[in-house]
Amino acid sequence: MQLPEHAAHAIRRLERAGFEAWAVGGCVRDSLRGVEPHDWDLCTSASPAEMQAVFADARVLTTGLRHGTLTVLTDGGPLEITTYRTEGGYSDGRHPDGVRFVTDIREDLARRDFTVGAMAWHPERGLCDPFGGQTDLKNGVLRAVGDADTRFQEDALRILRGLRFSASLGFEIEENTARAMHDTRELLNKISAERVFSELCGLLTGRNSHRNIFRVLTEFRDIAAVIIPEFRECTGFVQHSRFHCFDVYEHCVMSAQKAAEISAGSECRLPLTLAMLLHDIGKPQRFTLGEDGEGHFYGHAAVSADIAEDILRRLKCSNALRERVCAIVRYHDVPLSDTDKSVRRLLRKYGL
Repeated sequence: MQLPEHAAHAIRRLERAGFEAWAVGGCVRDSLRGVEPHDWDLCTSASPAEMQAVFADARVLTTGLRHGTLTVLTDGGPLEITTYRTEGGYSDGRHPDGVRFVTDIREDLARRDFTVGAMAWHPERGLCDPFGGQTDLKNGVLRAVGDADTRFQEDALRILRGLRFSASLGFEIEENTARAMHDTRELLNKISAERVFSELCGLLTGRNSHRNIFRVLTEFRDIAAVIIPEFRECTGFVQHSRFHCFDVYEHCVMSAQKAAEISAGSECRLPLTLAMLLHDIGKPQRFTLGEDGEGHFYGHAAVSADIAEDILRRLKCSNALRERVCAIVRYHDVPLSDTDKSVRRLLRKYGL
């Protein structure tokens, strides 16, 4: 691994002052995968007050200092540095009731969610990996640190983080970790809608998610139904159509995966992928069976758009994104033609 100079310099400053410091978490995971990290996080044996003293001449943000985090503003970008800590109970299922600062890096790594993120690295001491994260990284396995049930009971948002990592990294979720996710899924109801929606968007638009959305959201459809209960009616709903090999839920999820694939790198990726995830969610309400045994869903696009509107409002989606997604859902059945005249007519009627 090669630390950027601003991170290496911070480690040197802390260690010259007599403290231990490591690069930690996602930056270590990504570096070992050969992917350039978006940002670098450090952890240290220095207390918050000692960190402030070490960086007294630097520009810093102290908003996270109560929980042990000091953000140092460097020319290379902001650098979050956190005191080694353990965490108390999680009575709200999301935030620790309190933190206790410690001096052992291994105690700090033990509180983290997945083994691939519970590694630390130092330019001279090398890799600190007490939970086998490097092996899991090589094998493409996502495994909770320690007892999986405890990790998700502490913070239920980790369930969705696990699904997002599985989709974006292409990792299989280890058996006990997957079981604990299923067992604790109702705890997601304690998590704020904004955080849930952020993780859902990350799952749909991650670097390699377009290869794994279908696998993840069908294997964990019970978790998807906690986030979006309207999916329960779609699961197992047979379409009775020669054009459809999936039930309504699977069709929506596969459509989302295809949308993510064709829109990769485009600014329309999120609205298009969200729209296709929800585009047929109203089908069960509009189902009729013809005399020939063929299923029909007359008017389902408008019903789906209304349901999508309710879902996205509930998830605290921004107004602009919600309106764009619901427009795509409402008009997704409009016939398309490749003539200039037809395209101009559609642009006038529906907008870009």
